[in-house]
Amino acid sequence: MRRATTALDPIAIKGSQLVYQTTGARFLARAVTLVGQSQSQSGAPQDPDSALLSGALCTEEITGFLALGINVVIVFIDDTTQDRSSCIDQLGDAGLYLLVVLYRDNKD
Repeated sequence: MRRATTALDPIAIKGSQLVYQTTGARFLARAVTLVGQSQSQSGAPQDPDSALLSGALCTEEITGFLALGINVVIVFIDDTTQDRSSCIDQLGDAGLYLLVVLYRDNKD
């Protein structure tokens, strides 16, 4: 498993609150859930697990997230074999925290 290399301030639990570990300041999560595209440009269905796969699309999304004051991005991922490092690095460089929810979709 790949570890984050960007140095974001770790989040800690203090009592019933989330705080920045280094400063102790309260952390208020302003989150958005990022999902893969359900259809391609041609209208053909795509894998909804495609979140974070396109570095170019990620760049556009990050600009919007920052404009809205988002600081946490949530993604649901089924296929962990695909390379999402470009987008993950961009999120970290922009100061955005990433919450990954792993799930198994019973496609059979």
